[in-house]
Amino acid sequence: IKGEESAAIRAVQDRIAADSAFSAADKARQSIAAKAAIATYFREGWDAKVVDAAFDSVAAWATRNNIDPHRILLGEFGATRNSNAGDQARATWLQDVRCAAERRKFRWSIWELNGSGGMAIVDRANENRLDRATLDALGLLKPGCPS
Repeated sequence: IKGEESAAIRAVQDRIAADSAFSAADKARQSIAAKAAIATYFREGWDAKVVDAAFDSVAAWATRNNIDPHRILLGEFGATRNSNAGDQARATWLQDVRCAAERRKFRWSIWELNGSGGMAIVDRANENRLDRATLDALGLLKPGCPS
């Protein structure tokens, strides 16, 4: 994870440095703020445990309000191919989120077959070849979740 954090910081700092709209002082301030925000994100440890805790609170809310868990729809996974985290990190996230939803009997949907934005289930935008790692993470090749 530390390498991913460093790569994310470098990518953002490179974009800030290349932006001619910022003065040198603004670039310095923006770079410091971005580094702090990225460090906080990585420190929070967004992983299966964090997802489980969030979904537990949704499940508890549903129980308190007599809502069948099958009526809860996860319509966004929040994982794009445009980050520096890489395809394996994206697949792990997709699987963790899907499995957390399925364990609670929540429904889920992935909303984009192909297109821009990096959320599609095809290899690249404007192609029709499905990405096997994504399909596997979504349980579409082999159903089930790791125990």
